[in-house]
Amino acid sequence: MSLKRLLGLIFYRFVQAWGWLFRLTPYFLKNFLASIGAFVWFYLVGFRRRIVLLNLAAAFPRKPEEASVDFRDRIYSLARENFKNYFLGLFEVIEKTTYSYDTLMSKIVIIGGENVVDATKDGSGIFLLGAHMGNWETMLAMGKRFDRQLSVIVRYVRNSFWDEVLKQTRIKFPVNLLPEESSGIQAIKSYKRGGMVVFVLDQHTGEPHGVLAKFFGLKAWSAKGLAVIAGRLGAKVLPSFSYRKDGKIHIIIEPPMKFDDLGECREDAQILEHVQRCNDKIEEYIRKNPAQYFWVHRRFKAAINYKEDKLPFP
Repeated sequence: MSLKRLLGLIFYRFVQAWGWLFRLTPYFLKNFLASIGAFVWFYLVGFRRRIVLLNLAAAFPRKPEEASVDFRDRIYSLARENFKNYFLGLFEVIEKTTYSYDTLMSKIVIIGGENVVDATKDGSGIFLLGAHMGNWETMLAMGKRFDRQLSVIVRYVRNSFWDEVLKQTRIKFPVNLLPEESSGIQAIKSYKRGGMVVFVLDQHTGEPHGVLAKFFGLKAWSAKGLAVIAGRLGAKVLPSFSYRKDGKIHIIIEPPMKFDDLGECREDAQILEHVQRCNDKIEEYIRKNPAQYFWVHRRFKAAINYKEDKLPFP
């Protein structure tokens, strides 16, 4: 075992000790601590604050009847709630290191599980359309609930210690982690074994792996891998998103999306339309719980100059 891996495992045990402490902490207190953390982050630390504000202002622009100061207050309030969501998510990830599978499932409410059963009753695999909202880490553990292997394409965290924490909490429940460099081939293999493969499609993905679609009315480079693979295989794609409510993670799974009119998605226009429908579905759920989305992404690089663009309010 390398020294780096050893230190990572030691850090994981350290985080796990904090996890036991969080398990003993009432939810109202964790909610209060998250609010304090959000206040400090927003007003004092400011890390990626400007990115979040630019994203929110672009996605939820000023209304015709809205004064500039009211627009600013609305976006500021949403940003503070968004930062609070990150702290709650961090607490949940830390606490999750102490969970058994049964304990984790007691924290989850699955809505639409029958859609997975119906879509896989012929023994076929399925693709799940997902996004970075709610607690996507927790929803990755639901494969066992349907007695199917759940696979997800992962990007490694730059901080190797936290990467080890995420890796351990993912494989513990378990989740099959697909390396990004061979993700397409591995996703197909998992699907053909009858598995559930999650595609998280809300991050900036430029050429040649992405297409320029619309997201919240803005130009946004979006991954085309799901369109290409699902189209060739004729696979079912079920939207699946999570949100936090009353201290529990609610996971919604919808029936398969309609792509029959796009055939095998071999033409550029068909691929773009497939991606656009996925973006529209993701946007639909973000609008229901905007504060629980991962707005720290530089999602709109095609429409926003994150280094030079000014905030649209004083």
